[in-house]
Amino acid sequence: MNLRDRLTITITTYQGARHLHLSIPRLRMVGLMVLVATLVLAATSVLGFYFYKDANTLQNRLSAAKDTLDQAVGHARWLKRESENKDLTITEFQRKYEDAKAEAKRVALQAANVNARVRRFMLTRLPSGRPIDSRKITSPYGERKDPLNNKSEFHGGLDLRAPLGTAVRSTADGVVEYAGFHRRSGYGHLVIIRHDFGFRTAYAHLSKTLVRPGTFVSKGDTIARSGNSGKSSGPHLHYEVRFVHRKLDPTRFIRWSWQNYDTIFEERRVRWQSLVDLLNKRLSDPALQSLQMAQK
Repeated sequence: MNLRDRLTITITTYQGARHLHLSIPRLRMVGLMVLVATLVLAATSVLGFYFYKDANTLQNRLSAAKDTLDQAVGHARWLKRESENKDLTITEFQRKYEDAKAEAKRVALQAANVNARVRRFMLTRLPSGRPIDSRKITSPYGERKDPLNNKSEFHGGLDLRAPLGTAVRSTADGVVEYAGFHRRSGYGHLVIIRHDFGFRTAYAHLSKTLVRPGTFVSKGDTIARSGNSGKSSGPHLHYEVRFVHRKLDPTRFIRWSWQNYDTIFEERRVRWQSLVDLLNKRLSDPALQSLQMAQK
């Protein structure tokens, strides 16, 4: 057989090479070679397509990864800026908080000072405490039977037991409005003191008055001596607290002090809140404070 009519196929593996010698006609040889070439070309095309597809997929993945990385970098930069802004915001908040706390403390101290001044002012300028040392009440405020005629009547004051000549003191700063013998009321020797904001106090059945109308008195000044003058069944002091011509219960006022300051607000016939507001405004005004200091 001619060598041209033979086909040698070599198969190479890791174990070595093997040669297959086939005898075929030349025409078949050419057809077979064309077929093999076609198969090789087809295989190459298929492999190229898959390689291209894989490369394209890889490129897409790389692009997606790059986009993700860019987003991550951008987010990291945003977080950094936000962190810096938050640090600034927290610092600013802390500063404002400290300023607000300091201001609140200052206002609280100022309010406490004003409140203390208001209390001191009210306890000095309005009736408070006892006009005599005696704590014995012989006739309270309110409805009672008159000890002289045994008829029911409204008692507009407080009767305090007091030996003749007991010192009677003013229960607030003020000016003497009346001092003398008041026959029509039956109060005998009587002193009326006018105080601030529409308050008055009356001291009746005295044995002697020690002040004259128009005299300015301070809280605690001795203004008279207790007695038994006028319509009286025995030595005592009749004490009244009046507000805008209305007789209030003196019991609340004689018990009113720094320690039980708020108890006075139980007296509903006085609009205390408007008075406190007025005093807060007046005593917090620096100009008025300076004037008060100058007056002292």
